[in-house]
Amino acid sequence: MTPPQSTATAPARKLSRREAADYVTARHFKITPKTFANLAVKGNGPAFHKTGAGRTARVMYDSATLDAWAVAKLGAEIASTSANRAAEGRHHA
Repeated sequence: MTPPQSTATAPARKLSRREAADYVTARHFKITPKTFANLAVKGNGPAFHKTGAGRTARVMYDSATLDAWAVAKLGAEIASTSANRAAEGRHHA
């Protein structure tokens, strides 16, 4: 008899800031580790985990969180710049 297959999904991989930048760049859009650092200071980047304290602290990102954040940043697809202005309610003559 074979053991039952697990239906649980694998946990999201934890990525360093450099790995996170490479991950998002490969899958969504170009971003640098420095940009992630700036976003973390401002509080408008993806959520992260912090290990350690002070100068030895490391920031780690979940790959699933990065995917969700990147998709949210991209916004809806549009067919033209005119469609974008109309969707935003800005009409130019």
